[in-house]
Amino acid sequence: MIRPPPCAGNARKTAYAKNVAAVLILFAGTLAAAVQDWPRAPVKIVVPFAAGATPDIVARLVVDRLHKTLDRTFIIEN
Repeated sequence: MIRPPPCAGNARKTAYAKNVAAVLILFAGTLAAAVQDWPRAPVKIVVPFAAGATPDIVARLVVDRLHKTLDRTFIIEN
């Protein structure tokens, strides 16, 4: 019967612990970014149709709701 060397399990655990630590560090960085005040500038939404067309009207209705919900400025550009 062939047995793995006794240190193989420890090396695997060490590698697993390093991977978990790396993921936690990366996740902590994304949390810090998520806490920032977003967005700082007005959000521009491009509607590739003429002003007054149905997609433009729907976009304006959505932007009105977003403005009320998020309290941010949105600009529609045709």
